[in-house]
Amino acid sequence: MSSHSMARAILSRRWLVALGQVLTGVAIICLWQGIITFHVVSRFELTPPWDVAKQIGHWIRAGVPSTTGATSSIWIEICATLEVAGLGLAIAMLVGTVIGLLSAIVPVMKAFLSPFLGFMNAVPLIVVIPIFLFWLGFGNKPIVLLIAITQTFLIAAVVEGAA
Repeated sequence: MSSHSMARAILSRRWLVALGQVLTGVAIICLWQGIITFHVVSRFELTPPWDVAKQIGHWIRAGVPSTTGATSSIWIEICATLEVAGLGLAIAMLVGTVIGLLSAIVPVMKAFLSPFLGFMNAVPLIVVIPIFLFWLGFGNKPIVLLIAITQTFLIAAVVEGAA
């Protein structure tokens, strides 16, 4: 097989994968709409996809209402969210990598940290998040801490397993 025909086969495979992904997305949206249309779930419990798209379009055009009553650009809100999530993840990556490496290299640290890593990975986040929010409160700093705390142990377990 020549390099030209191999490149063509790879390109056609990529198009096939992309088409499959688009069709899967369309199927999910159709299923979502069908669940509401055939009253499997009420509109109160699950908003139709068209209403969601209209609301997002409205937010893009008019802005997002804030807690102060003013409106701000959705892009400002998205950037603020990404900043908080990124900072929490950066802290988790730094601390988790150090903990994971120490746990992999130093046997005493592994014996000490293993129960904590196992416990934090076994507890579902849906249980941990409300406890941390009650404990830490609301705002950006508690959310950064929440992300950092919940992801640190996952990253540490992955680094320990990889080292």
